[in-house]
Amino acid sequence: MPTVTEEAAWSTVATYSGTDAFYPNSQWKPTRKLSQARCDWEMAVEVGAIDMVPALQFASDVTDPTTFANEAIGTRKTATGVYNPASYTAVGTTSDGKRYFRTGWLAKSVTDQNHASARAGGTWDLFFE
Repeated sequence: MPTVTEEAAWSTVATYSGTDAFYPNSQWKPTRKLSQARCDWEMAVEVGAIDMVPALQFASDVTDPTTFANEAIGTRKTATGVYNPASYTAVGTTSDGKRYFRTGWLAKSVTDQNHASARAGGTWDLFFE
């Protein structure tokens, strides 16, 4: 299968937690042998110190959050900027046995219990075998 390109619309991510949370920016899609991904993205820090990375979320059942698993795609960033990774990230075992995935952001506050927010958007390249 070819590489599929899709937009990651600009969205606002806000957190108070020092623990990663997933913020989706797409609908669920069938996994269908997704093997690699890359995201060219831009982040604009609004408040506080935020730590973000593009991510995929996988699920066996989209109505059951206990089946959800997250996987970071690329390198975490903490500063306003444009990020264009040179290579794809292989989708690991996180996707094993999972029927669906969606794109989004993993984010956390650099300092737990302090408000942090950013706007982010970009373009995903998804490679299917």
